[in-house]
Amino acid sequence: GFWRGVGASVVRVAPYFGVKFLALEQFKGLLRRAFAVESKSGAAAMALGFGAGSLAGMTAVCATYPFDVLRARMAAYQATVNAKTVVQPTYRSEFQTIVKQNGFKGLYRGLGITLKGICVHDGFKFGSYDWCKQQIQQFYGCPPEDIPFMGRVVSGALAGLLAQTVAYPTDVLRRRMQTSDGPPRYTGVVQGMTEIYRTEGFQRGLFRGWGVNCV
Repeated sequence: GFWRGVGASVVRVAPYFGVKFLALEQFKGLLRRAFAVESKSGAAAMALGFGAGSLAGMTAVCATYPFDVLRARMAAYQATVNAKTVVQPTYRSEFQTIVKQNGFKGLYRGLGITLKGICVHDGFKFGSYDWCKQQIQQFYGCPPEDIPFMGRVVSGALAGLLAQTVAYPTDVLRRRMQTSDGPPRYTGVVQGMTEIYRTEGFQRGLFRGWGVNCV
């Protein structure tokens, strides 16, 4: 039903976000030292947020990707009826099916497109979040630590909406690659998006489900 695949998603959430935010601070410090970025505002700080966010997102994806594949397949699964028996897979059986049909590399199917998508998504999210905070800080004339709570909420919402919109087509392509068996359906990002656009269009293909996902 509505909660199919929630188990793998819950198991994935804690390590995914733990790794992401730990890596974010590490990459920010590394990039700040590498490029001698002193200011915490302006274009340099936004670029720093974009770069660190992209690297942190890719690190977290690599660490937890098999859970994401299991979640996607369980969520997309439709029970098959054989006589009077309804066959519903478990996480264990789905794991075994993936490995049997596609090998262990099946647990990482779609990783390439996911890394490209998360690079854009998290880069825009953290970079635009810093930019939104700067605008609110200037509006209120306050230091960063005194930005009102609602200002931070609005900054996060706008940053998330922008990132989700920019990276959504790669998310559509990623889910389709994760839930397919046998030879890959698409040979690459450009070919995959072109095929989806050609056969299904812009709104019903590349951006299908965008509104619900933003909510």
